[in-house]
Amino acid sequence: MAEILDDSSWSCVHGVERWRSNCGWQLRRPPGVEPGVAHPLACGSSIGFATHWPLFLRRKQRDCLRIPEGRENDYIDVVLDRSEASREAFLTQHAHRQLDDTEKITVWKLLELQRHSMLMYTSCGWFFDELSGIETVQVIQYAGRAAQLAEELFDKPLQSLFIEKLSQAKANSEHGDGGGIYQNSSGRLLVTCERSARITPSGLFFERYENDTHIYCYKVGRQGRL
Repeated sequence: MAEILDDSSWSCVHGVERWRSNCGWQLRRPPGVEPGVAHPLACGSSIGFATHWPLFLRRKQRDCLRIPEGRENDYIDVVLDRSEASREAFLTQHAHRQLDDTEKITVWKLLELQRHSMLMYTSCGWFFDELSGIETVQVIQYAGRAAQLAEELFDKPLQSLFIEKLSQAKANSEHGDGGGIYQNSSGRLLVTCERSARITPSGLFFERYENDTHIYCYKVGRQGRL
């Protein structure tokens, strides 16, 4: 039997202050950069989380799924296997009626929103001081995807709010701040339908696609070739 102390962590003697405020213990801070990165980064991610999470719950309850409290983990089966058979099995178990294609897309967006809302609190991304480090950039990508999905689902300007808060977190002089890192680095990785359409023709130089294929989450059909 193990006992876990409240407000404690394995990696910092200051408990959990590194994740929610500023414990002052800097690991790899460049000269001239003030401490305190973690707190505004937490604000930036938490503002999106706190805003869209209640909306997500209300939307999920009244829309398509009948997932009891604590049963969302069943979605892990779909994360591990994105095939049509896996997705249909999940919907057969959890949808309270037959869903059309638009409703199915809404379901997957809702569940991906919940997944990325959890991923963005990955511990290593909040531990280091420099925002441009690979761990923190990855967390910013998770948070950006959550904000993107929430904005699409609930018509709330969560991406701009996220960037505004994140900009309060300062990186070293080369990278500016968290908002700039998101827009210049993480933001470019968000694949929209339009970007997928641009990726497909250039990809033909390197790969051989079938006439009907998938690019990330988009289904692409080729009508001809010149």
